[in-house]
Amino acid sequence: MRKAKVINIFNSKGGVGKTTFAVNLASLIATKEKQNTATSYKVLLIDTDFSANSSIYLVGEKYYKNRIYKNPEKTILSYITHYINNFNENFSKDIILNNQTIKQKIIFSKIEDTKYNYNTLSLIPSHHSIQDYKYEKEFYNKSNLLETKEIIRFQKSFESILQDYDFVFIDSPPNFTYVCKLFISITDYIIVPIELDWQSLNGFSNVVNKVNQLRKKFQKEIYIRLMIPNKMSHTKRKNHNLQQEKINLIKKYIPKWREKYKILSQFEISEPFSETVYFANAQAKEKPFFEINQDHDLAKVIKHRLNTLAGQILGW
Repeated sequence: MRKAKVINIFNSKGGVGKTTFAVNLASLIATKEKQNTATSYKVLLIDTDFSANSSIYLVGEKYYKNRIYKNPEKTILSYITHYINNFNENFSKDIILNNQTIKQKIIFSKIEDTKYNYNTLSLIPSHHSIQDYKYEKEFYNKSNLLETKEIIRFQKSFESILQDYDFVFIDSPPNFTYVCKLFISITDYIIVPIELDWQSLNGFSNVVNKVNQLRKKFQKEIYIRLMIPNKMSHTKRKNHNLQQEKINLIKKYIPKWREKYKILSQFEISEPFSETVYFANAQAKEKPFFEINQDHDLAKVIKHRLNTLAGQILGW
């Protein structure tokens, strides 16, 4: 039985580019053809962030407000309540959105003259109500929900969904909520976008320690596989040099980390992404970045690095 590789885009700090990389990498990989075939990779994006930014990015603000926001039972919330209420059945596939299920509206519908159809890209949308205190309280009151037996129940509920895809990307919230921990339990690899400041670097060690604890608790082989330095200065040389020093320091410690921590045994750092408005402009236009025509050298570098990341992930 085929099982998707589940990749969680996570950082306990907000504003580092989780949605940017979740949407752009998921959509880019969905355009790639499998080797020696004429079929594209089947990719599912699961939005577990209460901001629902990935959901809005994919289906558009108007569709989200009119068709999803008003129907929270058609979002990830249905899986959470299903789990809290101790149901054992597989999660329903009815809430999964793609070009076949969204009538008169396709994912990235504003793209014109594209060579891609995104027919193999799907979405499980999020809803702001998953941040409601009552759900966190339910998890707290039912203290067994994160115990091994219950986590196995959650994983089994997802099996019928995961077997339909080659890759599953999870856009996580910027904190270790119960929902975040729950979805770490189905994760194989974690990608950590990070800003190059000391606060973020200290936060990375917190992510390693917390996820390592969950790895042991869930008895699940989870690896923090990749760090993506983001928002690197390209206009101020002093800032750029300081950030480059931090990258060099991280690279220096990688061999030691790999040896010391099993969770980091496959860890690597990508080429940095510069601070730019290009990603925000693409999201505002509800298009993946690689569909935007930009002749600027920086835009070309970003496209190249996104393709490089996609190639790395395909090799995992």
